[in-house]
Amino acid sequence: MSDGIKARDLTEECIRRELFGPINRGEFRGHSVALDGSKVRFSRAELEKRPIHDSETGEEVITHGTPLTRYSVGILHGTRDENLNSIEEETINLAGEESGAAPEEFCKSERKSKKSSQTLEAAYDEEEFDLTAANKRRPSSMGLTFKLDLEVANRLTTVFRGAYYEATQVNVEGQQHPETWWVRRPFTVEGQIVIQSGGSRGKPGQSVKLRYTDGKESPNLDLKAQCFIREIPGYTNESQVIVSVVVRNVSKRDDGAHAVFQSRLSVFAEDRSAFLPYDANAVRGQADELEVQTLRLLYRNRQTYAIGHGCSADWNRSQNPTVLTGEVLPTYEVESLSADVYFINSSGEREKLAISMGGLANFESKACSQVDVLLDQYEQWIHKKEEEVELLEPGYHSAAYSNLNKCKKALGRMKQGWGLVKEDELARTAFCLANRAMNAQRLRSKIPLRKATISDRNVTFATGPSEQNETAGTWRPFQIGFLLATIPDVLKTPRPERLNQDNDIVDLIFFPTGGGKTEAYLGVAAFSLLSRRLMDKNDAGTDIIMRYTLRLLTTQQFLRAASLICVLDDIRSKNEKLLGDLRITIGVWLGSSVTPNTWKQARRNLSDLRKNRSASSNLFLLNRCPWCGAQMGVVASKYKRTCLGYRETDDGARTEFFCPDKACRFSNDPLPIKVVDEDLYQDPPSLVIATVDKFALLAWNPAARALFGMQGNERRFSPPSLIIQDEFHLISGPLGSMVGLYETVVQDLCKVEHEGKTYYPKIICSTATIRRYKRQVRDVFGRIDSEVELFPPQGLEEGSSFFAETALDEDGNPAPGRKYLGVYSGSLSSMQSLQVRVASASLQAGQKLLEKGLDCKAVDGYWTNLNFFNSLRELGNTVSLIESDVRDYLQGIRRRDGSSVRWPENVMELTSRKQSDEIPKALDELSVGYRAKEAIDICLASNIIEVGVDVDRLALMTIVGQPKTVGQYIQVSGRVGRNPGNAPGLVLTLYGSSKPRDRSHYEKFRTFHQSLYAQVEPTSVTPFSRSVLKRALHAVLISIIRQRFDFDIQPSEFPEKEFQYAVGVFRDRVREQARAARMDDLLDSSIEDRLMESVREIEGLWKAWDKTDWEKQPEDEFHDDALLRRAGSYIDSQYVNESWETPTSMRAVDAECQLKIERCLEEA
Repeated sequence: MSDGIKARDLTEECIRRELFGPINRGEFRGHSVALDGSKVRFSRAELEKRPIHDSETGEEVITHGTPLTRYSVGILHGTRDENLNSIEEETINLAGEESGAAPEEFCKSERKSKKSSQTLEAAYDEEEFDLTAANKRRPSSMGLTFKLDLEVANRLTTVFRGAYYEATQVNVEGQQHPETWWVRRPFTVEGQIVIQSGGSRGKPGQSVKLRYTDGKESPNLDLKAQCFIREIPGYTNESQVIVSVVVRNVSKRDDGAHAVFQSRLSVFAEDRSAFLPYDANAVRGQADELEVQTLRLLYRNRQTYAIGHGCSADWNRSQNPTVLTGEVLPTYEVESLSADVYFINSSGEREKLAISMGGLANFESKACSQVDVLLDQYEQWIHKKEEEVELLEPGYHSAAYSNLNKCKKALGRMKQGWGLVKEDELARTAFCLANRAMNAQRLRSKIPLRKATISDRNVTFATGPSEQNETAGTWRPFQIGFLLATIPDVLKTPRPERLNQDNDIVDLIFFPTGGGKTEAYLGVAAFSLLSRRLMDKNDAGTDIIMRYTLRLLTTQQFLRAASLICVLDDIRSKNEKLLGDLRITIGVWLGSSVTPNTWKQARRNLSDLRKNRSASSNLFLLNRCPWCGAQMGVVASKYKRTCLGYRETDDGARTEFFCPDKACRFSNDPLPIKVVDEDLYQDPPSLVIATVDKFALLAWNPAARALFGMQGNERRFSPPSLIIQDEFHLISGPLGSMVGLYETVVQDLCKVEHEGKTYYPKIICSTATIRRYKRQVRDVFGRIDSEVELFPPQGLEEGSSFFAETALDEDGNPAPGRKYLGVYSGSLSSMQSLQVRVASASLQAGQKLLEKGLDCKAVDGYWTNLNFFNSLRELGNTVSLIESDVRDYLQGIRRRDGSSVRWPENVMELTSRKQSDEIPKALDELSVGYRAKEAIDICLASNIIEVGVDVDRLALMTIVGQPKTVGQYIQVSGRVGRNPGNAPGLVLTLYGSSKPRDRSHYEKFRTFHQSLYAQVEPTSVTPFSRSVLKRALHAVLISIIRQRFDFDIQPSEFPEKEFQYAVGVFRDRVREQARAARMDDLLDSSIEDRLMESVREIEGLWKAWDKTDWEKQPEDEFHDDALLRRAGSYIDSQYVNESWETPTSMRAVDAECQLKIERCLEEA
């Protein structure tokens, strides 16, 4: 067992021990004492030796507090509720052990009720699964529901294991009054259940006689078991029934002596085929939907055999289980997927396919043969899967053949792309140079920050890495496969002579979090940029628009893409005859709070940074050189404060980046990076990275047309030919609807018309979680006739698509995956109390790892606990908990166990409240290992970490409350365990006892986690809903007018021709949307009528208002001459209906208000 697994197991054990209690009997933990009499006396010295166990049994002794204050999960409390004590004393001996008689019919009613049969039936409808005690804050019952085949086995054995604590009075030397200690007494009870086929069903549950088979019976406990049976609705086979088994603690007092601890329920069947798969509707949707059929095919072997009540259901094997269990701390390990492909080489040995970037850069025969092997192996895999289809049930055939046809199509595209590389000189040159660039980019993007040291005379940097391994990079098979598949699409644009008549394909990279999606589309980006320059070295406009939804993701991916651009520009400088002398650059197009919008703002920000104005954030984003890793930005020492890597140009009008390390390639030449909006418009970058919100500014600034190849009223460059949308699943809801509306503008500005046919840019999307992706692509991009292809295509089973298979260790067993541990407590009064205990236990786990002397990488993985919260309010409460409650609880642990404790010294907050320049610094701080004094102990994060946090050392996470969507749960938990070889992931999911959704996920813990991706919710995008049209239709119409037509056009004279063109663009899309959705004539016309109604209203207001300016000028006091006003800005009420509130962001913006003081009252 590796140290990484040992570290994870020890961390889990510490958490279980703190919340649940002893796991095994007789642990003999700590100091041994004899508690064999009614009066026990201890000296003060003996009392200091903690923890303490009973010398006879080895069981723990609680010396501080009571068992109810010591433990928080797995407790069945006693109850005062008389309704729960209605089980009659008369009990049928179901096993027939004492009398020897045949078992009586199980479902025979034992209750005597005065109600009529009709009343009883109505009551049973509500109470047949009455687990009232489990639903209380302090639970007293737990149970399992399952499906049983009576023809296979009608005899069940119920086993309940637990422990009670026996109070003992202890006299301590020097104390006047005795102390109460509690000694653990574990026990096991069993009950036999025999169900007669055809017996009466549908009545209140019957009692099951329990007998002690292990341990001493407690006089304080009163445990009862019940069994409920009902027929399956719609089933004609009476031998198959639904069974529920419930164990209750009906003790009449709720205190430590009458409670059951460390509870665990098991149900055994005589035959392993008796338990049938329980229909838990894991894959929801209409059965005739191909996507639903596909999901049911992929997850056909992920069956559900039980549902928990007050606990989580589990079973001992994935197929034909023999034991069902009710777990209070359930776990499930999601298998780790590997992107590696293996094949049998000429020597008959299994070999990992390694496709060398350096070899392909030189088009070496060995590297080319590796690509041929990849294509050949994929083709063989497809043929093998086709043979397997015939072995499937007929209901799966349609989805199976559909999946394999998509695999064949992907293979055909890859072969076509590889053929172009071999036969087309331009394609081969671009391919080789792209491989060279990606190889160097991989090295440079992983260079750690080389911190600067300032002395009294100069600045020095930490030694950089050697460049001798710059040719050692390899592609993951799916990455090179994706590049080959997209070459035919990318190569045909942007020049008309390269266009063909094939249908466009929108590619969606669908791969698990951390699998390498970014590198896959960066490879395509490098090929696209190079092929464009090879076709026309003067066509140096913006070729790629890369968009994200969150600042964190945008900032982090910008640093990675910047390394690629630096490499590409270096390649260009060495091949100017091929690629020209115009630089390959990258630009960041973000909001004014993140990057400067003007040169004036940039110069002012640089001045503020140099003058140590703490209120000023760094708007230049770069904190390191993307070529060599040298530190950039503000650096201070006792000698001086300086701003490294930023400078004004010679004329003092602009700013630029340079590497402060004189040994760097870019110490003299400026880095090919732009962050100022004015710079992007004056000299458009080759690649633009932006948030989707920024495109709302198309209505405000006609200079943005430069990003689409226009300069003034003339076309200067070809429009962008490639649009990359990362984390596509986030383009949903209100944001997705706004993006879908504005996307019509973007597509129109990027289109190329040639010989009467219109061509649009290639679109690549990327995500790890999505449903109904074809409809979402249609609704967001409006690409009605485009085919949408997942890459890599799915196979016949989840986790097996050739390009992604279950990771195996050296022995051929599944490699460690990400383990989820569910924590639910109905015994504690609040989620905050549970958080305190979990946080304290995880801190102590780190201390235990140090004491065990495990490998430093294994310890490091579980040192930092990354916490996720659904709201900033919950996060803020936790800050207070850590500062006070957690420290108090740790102090209690020190007194209780006599052990050293680890205090939460370094706590970080990672939320949207951080400024953009602080985010890269925060990620760098998270990367610091545990040996450093500044290592983070606990990181409190909001949904900002859902995407874009790639810190390999992190392996421990706490999720406080079930996230709002399954997709968010997958994305968030995917932030840890990215390096399972060193430290496999451990995710602690804390469920709120007062939240029904949390409880549902807890009780179906295994069902939920074994089919996570199948339960991702479909997204909704409605760009032509009334609310979206009302908010932004005027804005997108104006965007087309201002970006496509006369640069100086003004609103004073209504632009009839231009307006009608813009209206036609949207009308055409609406008609295409309706056609694609196969709407009937009435619904089709209603959407178009809705659009045209809004258009007529906009046209009428525009003409009636007779405005002279697009927006309010600085010198104007009012908005009386402005057509547009910024959404959320204050405006006097008399002008509200005389201009359009126009968004500058695609998210909701609250309006400002103005407080008016009518009069002042003089003080008396």
